[in-house]
Amino acid sequence: MRLENALNIVLSPRGDRIAVTGDPYERDLAFEALNFTDRLADQGMSLDHADVDSAVKFAKANAGHVGRRGAAEGAPVPSIET
Repeated sequence: MRLENALNIVLSPRGDRIAVTGDPYERDLAFEALNFTDRLADQGMSLDHADVDSAVKFAKANAGHVGRRGAAEGAPVPSIET
């Protein structure tokens, strides 16, 4: 919910994936933020609200440098265990 509010998107579980719905630019930021939190989790970190906020800031700071510009509406992103 925190990521959804920060980026004005909707996250929907789709089995082992998450579909992201919203503005294409905001979806791309969500994709980057989810990948950022996934990398932290892969390192064994326990994530909290501050980590999600940091992931959003990271995605916004790197907008245009990395990402999938123009991802399709509702396009699935890699699964993230929470």
